Amino acid sequence: MDFHRIPAENLRDQIFQLLIDNGKIIDGETIDDLKKLISFDDMEQPITENSEDNAIDITPVVSEVFNDNINDDNDDNDDNESSPKPKSKPKKKEKKPKKEKSDKPKKEKSDKPSKPASSFIFFKSHPDNQAAINEAAGKINEETGKPFGISKGSGIVWRSLSEEDQKIWGLKSKEAFEQSQTNLAG
Repeated sequence: MDFHRIPAENLRDQIFQLLIDNGKIIDGETIDDLKKLISFDDMEQPITENSEDNAIDITPVVSEVFNDNINDDNDDNDDNESSPKPKSKPKKKEKKPKKEKSDKPKKEKSDKPSKPASSFIFFKSHPDNQAAINEAAGKINEETGKPFGISKGSGIVWRSLSEEDQKIWGLKSKEAFEQSQTNLAG
């Protein structure tokens, strides 16, 4: 295989040159002397079976099948809790038959709301407050450098209200809910 020979020779020569440059080789030795010590011409000769110097001990490899089951050496002594016991595989659970769906009539959802909106939700959605909420939403958040947004802006405006004003919005919400209930019923 000559295509390996040239790069290998170049590598050998570079190693020799580094050793000589770093002073690791005895003075007076040259690259040619080192090349004679390790020449590629000697390496091409095949190993013969008769040569005792190159005898290789070939022993057959015994392959064993791996078994991860642990066998107890003390089968007579079952009372010993510290001895490892092989774990048995968990049994598969039988599937229960599916229950049939009952024929109960489902409740139909109506379009009317079942309870009044919270005071905050009513406040947030009311047209009178949209200007103040939009103004607070446009303010820049100092931490992120981005505008607050509608949700955060409405929370800011809501927290700025007094408790009395918040209760008033709760009452307005209940009144609007009762009015919508009477309009739907009548």
